[in-house]
Amino acid sequence: MDSKLLNHFTRFRPLSIEEVEAIDETMRYQEYGKGTILLKEA
Repeated sequence: MDSKLLNHFTRFRPLSIEEVEAIDETMRYQEYGKGTILLKEA
């Protein structure tokens, strides 16, 4: 997991090892190019 994201989370609340592992298991890191549409109106 990106340490920047974990650092951001810990600014608000300290995370236990179990919480860090749970976040790491469920989050995917993916980069998108500038101008990429992530959501479309249905």
